[in-house]
Amino acid sequence: MKRGLLGLMMALILSVQIHAEGVLSDRLLLFKKLKDEQFRHVLALLLLEHALFTIDRDVISDEIDPANLCGVIESSDPVPMLQFRDRGQLLSRFNWAERGGVTPIRHQGNCGSCWAFACVAVVESACLINEKQSVDLSEQDLIACNPSGYACNGGNYTSLNMVQQKGLALERDVPYRATSMACANENRYCRIKRWFGVPADTNSIKQAIMKFGPVYTEILVDDCFKYYSGGVFNHEATSGDMHAIVICG
Repeated sequence: MKRGLLGLMMALILSVQIHAEGVLSDRLLLFKKLKDEQFRHVLALLLLEHALFTIDRDVISDEIDPANLCGVIESSDPVPMLQFRDRGQLLSRFNWAERGGVTPIRHQGNCGSCWAFACVAVVESACLINEKQSVDLSEQDLIACNPSGYACNGGNYTSLNMVQQKGLALERDVPYRATSMACANENRYCRIKRWFGVPADTNSIKQAIMKFGPVYTEILVDDCFKYYSGGVFNHEATSGDMHAIVICG
């Protein structure tokens, strides 16, 4: 009797496991089908728009939800604006990535900390261009210790105020965790003297890049940006999420 009951229980458990595996397999197939359709839609759109950039697809791009990466909170704080009296001669081509003025690309993980990475990137470039020093500064320190409470839920360029007032720790001292953490660091390495906003016109942006280095900006992105792999990103999104990036040329 006991042996028969045990056999029945094992059969029921086995049945449940097989059913669960079948459901999981169906969900994975549905997920893949949805991603296939999404990628085909993006590809068709870019062919229609005569895109100047390429797209690619891998496991990471399929799993990424742009909303989890695009962590920009709009700021209403006044920003000191940079004005150019003498526009000077603009070069037809200028790229700090080709002139040794940018540090390596970092991975922000599943955290809406694009604002922190963009802020840190322009500070690292300023150190590289002006001080001839390549430093790896801590995005986690900026996330944990900025006075506005910005974290994985978003932030913006006003966090540069902290870099001006307190400085930033080195990555080796406060490594990136892709999560919100309490501020527990007082040992900071790099400070900036000041920072400015740049008028939102093409020539002013070009002039600022040539004179001072890469600049922080925010753009509206959709699935086209998610699959971007190279070239000049000339797609104009009409809906989506705001993402902080760095323009280096």
